[in-house]
Amino acid sequence: MAPLQLGTISDRVALVRRLFSGALTEREHSPGTSHGKIASGDVTDSLDRFVLWAGQLGAQHPAAAHLSLDYRLRDVPEISERICEILDELSQAVSSLSESMITLAPGDPSRGQVDYLNEAISETDTEASDSGDLSDDARSILQLISEYLRSLFKIAVLIRNSGPRDRFKQAMRNSDATFTDVLDVSHLRQKFPKLSPSLQKALGLANVKRRQFIIYCRDHQARLSHDACVMQEHGTLESVSQTAKTEVLSSSATTFLPTPSLDAWNNDKELDADDLSSLGSVSTVTEGTTVLTVPPLSALSPDGEPFSCPICCIFQSCRSQRAWQKHVFSDLKAYVCTTPDCAEIFGDRRRWFEHELTEHRAYYTCILCVTSERQYSADSGFRVEHAHRFMVGSVFKAMWVQPRGARANLTDDAPYYEGIRRFIVVSSRAGYSNCVAIFTYGRQGCAKHGVHPEDHGQVYDDRYQIPDLRPHEPRLGFEPLPVTILPQVADLETLDESSRVHYVKLYTVEHNIPVQFIGTINPDFLDYLISSVQQQFFSQPSIGGKERRAGKGKGKGKAKG
Repeated sequence: MAPLQLGTISDRVALVRRLFSGALTEREHSPGTSHGKIASGDVTDSLDRFVLWAGQLGAQHPAAAHLSLDYRLRDVPEISERICEILDELSQAVSSLSESMITLAPGDPSRGQVDYLNEAISETDTEASDSGDLSDDARSILQLISEYLRSLFKIAVLIRNSGPRDRFKQAMRNSDATFTDVLDVSHLRQKFPKLSPSLQKALGLANVKRRQFIIYCRDHQARLSHDACVMQEHGTLESVSQTAKTEVLSSSATTFLPTPSLDAWNNDKELDADDLSSLGSVSTVTEGTTVLTVPPLSALSPDGEPFSCPICCIFQSCRSQRAWQKHVFSDLKAYVCTTPDCAEIFGDRRRWFEHELTEHRAYYTCILCVTSERQYSADSGFRVEHAHRFMVGSVFKAMWVQPRGARANLTDDAPYYEGIRRFIVVSSRAGYSNCVAIFTYGRQGCAKHGVHPEDHGQVYDDRYQIPDLRPHEPRLGFEPLPVTILPQVADLETLDESSRVHYVKLYTVEHNIPVQFIGTINPDFLDYLISSVQQQFFSQPSIGGKERRAGKGKGKGKAKG
């Protein structure tokens, strides 16, 4: 007989659970040998998976309750209808399984022992084949039930991952749990004594937030999985179980493993190569060599089935260990801002890097200014200028970033140089300008080892006299260029005496980056600037690259041949 079709998800969930309980009862009350291929554990495993699904989504709560799946899907009826269809089909399958259990029973207990023995003797020739066919039918029904459950889990993944809210921030607002960072900071101070106190404090506070998040997720899941009273066949209200099960209780193999705790995985003695990516410590009281690792995906979901994350308690479907590890890092907000007085934490490296770069590290020290301690931020006169401002001979500053060299100090904050660099426009095109750069070479000028003086020329503030060359600096290949500082920045800007123009390398500067114009080349020297650059790039290159070109400029700065 087909089960009664009910109106809400919670009604259907109660019906399916009642049918599962009936199937288990039939299996226990008819322990004949013809059930050999259908163990009670098979039915129990299916029931446990169903209870886990319902508990994860709150599907067993009455439709009027705000925690119920009916209430949460009130604005998406197509998903609710699809779940109801699967539950209806599941209830029919479980009902068929229960009927097959009755058919497989060796006899009616109400009949006498003699009747049963006579029936067994008379049907000796056909009993084995009929029993085998019926047992195969029951196994087919169990496989069908498994497919329905798999469909429910896939929908659960979509539902639980479609929420627009940041659960971590929600946990920080609503969590009643309170923790202290004293033990975490003490642990960090002992294990990493060279960490700055501010960074130790930031990492300790991050661990406190992670604990609050984990406790919030577990409490929320406990409320969702709490069993509502379901209607029994005789009209009485009775609780099927006290708490929705989150573990598979039978000893037989299933397609959905119980959700293991993090502690269970971190007690293993052997670590795989993929496990060496350790997370922040959840408990810092104990000492030892224990490394907290990400549980392997192969153990959580050996057949690629959705599983309940032991951290956020939400169904996940990950195709690789890397994807699973990224989810764990996202849950625990593994990346912490390293700037003092900033408590931001992030779930992925890209967002953390962008935050650090745009919010805290957009300060640059100008190596050309007389006062080297002067710093600039992103709003210190730097802005995206219109293309018409990039006229030939214009001198501007730009925030410039480039990779560090091979000799960079490994203790530096970032693998790149960031600072203010000055440029002179030599040609302008649509969207970009070709420029030559101004360097000081650590205020050594061309006296610095490895710098070719024949490729450089002085550049100076025309409010002052032409500065002398630096000590031990050889004669340069080009004439000095005077720069007229713009009036609006004249009180702040000047050029260091060691400033040198590098004529043999052009830089492409896009017009969409923030810049600040500070001056212009004296009009009387514009032709000289352009011709010097053109001669460098259109002259015949040296054979084999062994001879370097001498400067082609005119004047007293010309190098000797």
